[in-house]
Amino acid sequence: MGKGGSNKTWGDHLMQITDFRPVLERTGAIADEALKNPKDYAAYTDALNGYLRKEVDGDYYSHWDVQPCPVAMTEPERNSLSRLGRTLYQVVERILQMYANGIDDVLDYNRRYSLFRPLMKRQLITWQENGRYDFIVSKAGVPLFIETNAAMASGYLPGHFVQQRFVETAPDFLRVEGMVGETPDRFDTFGEYIRSCIATFDQGDGALAILVDENRKLHEVEMIKQSCEKAGVDVVVGDVGDLKHKNGDYFLDGTRIKATFNKFRLFGAQHHWSGDAVSRYHVFLEGLQNNAFLSINNFACLTIAEDKGIFAAMRMPSVRQAMTTPELEFIDKHTPATYSLTDNAVTEKGESVKETVLKTQGEWILKPRNDYRGSGIWSGRDHSSEEWGKMVKESIEGPVPYLAQARIDPFFFNLAHSGPDGVRQEEVRIVGGIYFRHMGVSSIVARVSPHEVVNAINGAYVLPEVVLPQEAKVPQLQPA
Repeated sequence: MGKGGSNKTWGDHLMQITDFRPVLERTGAIADEALKNPKDYAAYTDALNGYLRKEVDGDYYSHWDVQPCPVAMTEPERNSLSRLGRTLYQVVERILQMYANGIDDVLDYNRRYSLFRPLMKRQLITWQENGRYDFIVSKAGVPLFIETNAAMASGYLPGHFVQQRFVETAPDFLRVEGMVGETPDRFDTFGEYIRSCIATFDQGDGALAILVDENRKLHEVEMIKQSCEKAGVDVVVGDVGDLKHKNGDYFLDGTRIKATFNKFRLFGAQHHWSGDAVSRYHVFLEGLQNNAFLSINNFACLTIAEDKGIFAAMRMPSVRQAMTTPELEFIDKHTPATYSLTDNAVTEKGESVKETVLKTQGEWILKPRNDYRGSGIWSGRDHSSEEWGKMVKESIEGPVPYLAQARIDPFFFNLAHSGPDGVRQEEVRIVGGIYFRHMGVSSIVARVSPHEVVNAINGAYVLPEVVLPQEAKVPQLQPA
């Protein structure tokens, strides 16, 4: 890929890219090269995954299927995608502030979080600190955002090792001329970001506590710890319930705490706090109430921003009235129609959401408001009308709040997949993610699948994501 092809260079860095199909076609062109070298591609795929599982984190990467056909983005492409991510950041931030301000319908829509609302303190300049916004590239090449994942770092730090290893070791037939990793890299920027946050909210001497809960979500903990320690932050790791309070200070394993990184979720169909969690974790909750330490991933992120229902909230009349014209244009162009799935929910046109979803089932996805890894998500195109009717009924009547989200016709592109049956060509769609860090976009993740619902359960693949400098030559493709 680094040799031959067009010498076309990309123009001014302020170029606004509106069609992202060339990015994915570039990955398809790399996949074509991989298919011409199946033995070498299979060997490299095995070596890359083996390195991640044996040398980095066997538990975390055990469920990853990394396919080394990179998503190679030029600076204008990355900048254009970042602009969209920053707009979504503003929209989510505004809704969080409306909740904090007590706007009636936003409060009512999120009433399940009322117990924690007094603990939602904006300790830094914004409500959000770090997370990921997931998007699908439509058939027309337009990114449409479908979910927020604000509670954890997710694949941000693990993705660093995928990218770094690929850039260092990829064979020539998988490389694009000029490709590099992120500078500075994710591992360094994450720890420095945490250090700067703590310095902004200085509460004297103490350490950062990485807190886990009863669900024992321990993956990434060591990566977070190492990144922060490299930036000069003292770190301790422990259970939320082990936090101690003495004379106005908070301690974990005898170490005074001045900040916490909350490595847990409160709600979710799979993992959530049990009924007695509030009493068990009362020392931590008291510390939040007293503003005694900086809470990274605060309760606004753990609840409102993490709830996929925020895309339905964007369509509430009171919320739309609070948005600027560019923000409204973003919502209409870059998010799919999303509604709470209840008996009495209606669309903007006053039509029953339930009846609409039943009549046009092929155009809808059902998903729980709180969950991750794609669990509990159903597409109307995967089921008979009888099965779909039952799913809609159970979703409305069940204990887990559900959403109906308009299905997006995705742009498909080719991928070379190496697996137990050898190397084969697959047609896939992307559900990418934009990682944000405090007030800006930090990086992108590329996750693809041949399936209608893209998730770890059905089998999704993670691709390396690399950067092409402004002056890079892009083989065989024209600017969007």
